[in-house]
Amino acid sequence: MKTMQKLLLSLTIVAVGSSTASARQITLWDYSFFIGDTYYSSDSAPVNLSSFDQDSGLGSISWSTSTAGNHNFLAAFDHDITTYKNRSWYNEQGSAHGTLAAGQSWE
Repeated sequence: MKTMQKLLLSLTIVAVGSSTASARQITLWDYSFFIGDTYYSSDSAPVNLSSFDQDSGLGSISWSTSTAGNHNFLAAFDHDITTYKNRSWYNEQGSAHGTLAAGQSWE
């Protein structure tokens, strides 16, 4: 009887411990750069993306200049994290409050 209990306990522990975890899918939705005083979208930036995976957002991005002086290089990356299988719509909601100022719009 004790052997049967130990066997059932062992099988329960193995079954619970080996359950598969749901992996989150992370994709790169968009990215952009602000170099010097100029804004660049992802398809127009003067950067080297040869070591950058544009689907996952992983890798290296390089930029160089031959102009002397101080320079600014800022990058923004918008990663979309899907936490539920086949349900990425739940985090795509928003609402507007108040009145928009001149030049503003709501998408």
